[in-house]
Amino acid sequence: MFRLSKLLSVLIVIIVVSCKEKEAGLRFNKEKNLIGKEIFKQEVNIFRLFYLENYIVSRNNDSNDFMFSVYNNKKEFVKHICKKGEGPDEFSDLTEFAGYDIENDEIKVHFFDTRKHILSTLNLSKSIAENSEIIENRYPISSKSNFDEFLRYIKPNLLVGGVSNLDVNMSRVRFYNVKSKEIVNNYPLVPFIENNKKEDLVFSLYTYNGIYTSILSVKPDKEKLVSAMFHFDRFDILNLEGKLIKTVEYNSEINKKRNNPYSKDNESRVFYHDVSTTNNYI
Repeated sequence: MFRLSKLLSVLIVIIVVSCKEKEAGLRFNKEKNLIGKEIFKQEVNIFRLFYLENYIVSRNNDSNDFMFSVYNNKKEFVKHICKKGEGPDEFSDLTEFAGYDIENDEIKVHFFDTRKHILSTLNLSKSIAENSEIIENRYPISSKSNFDEFLRYIKPNLLVGGVSNLDVNMSRVRFYNVKSKEIVNNYPLVPFIENNKKEDLVFSLYTYNGIYTSILSVKPDKEKLVSAMFHFDRFDILNLEGKLIKTVEYNSEINKKRNNPYSKDNESRVFYHDVSTTNNYI
């Protein structure tokens, strides 16, 4: 966890890429360095921040009894949500939101508990108005899905997410039907590198699968998603059926050289640690 005293007063690199459908293999259109503004003047012990309509929500560090805290647009504390614990109305492992929707002017936030394998929907608007915690839905997610923490709620019957490198059938992105509890599609491990040591389980899970670890973000209009890779200078834009629309990378040859799992000189450099999207920008 991180101890942040001046949130968003850091250098942010924003990579701007159009989400219109064009052929794969395009490079970055433009990148720009921006200086963020100070949000909280006092020292705040949190992991990360989310903007949610008229609220700012913080993912708290381990010293807080609640996973998240809510502030209004004046940066005033409103309430804590998602109490930590193993009880039926508590959460054991939440990294971030799985998404949110606006229904009848109410904000509904989706959370995925990676330890309990449960997707929950919290009515944030009612929770604030009634000073309570209103959980409207809880969906058990099959442990066989092997989602990592980067899970996104699309609609009642569709989740998309990254896959744990400890899955022997790891894929870059997995598509899951909540109602049938079935995996409906997988986006493969690309760019392809032959695994010549498949019989070595430790190598396959930790070294080979490890270089394909990725993160993802879904456009607010829920029409496309972007999968960005930790160890490749590359990200892919997909539709929600798992079809590739566009690949963006700086230099494919450098990617191949730096990500040879059989080389003792392999560099484990991290290119993308996080990714966010609007309807027009990544």
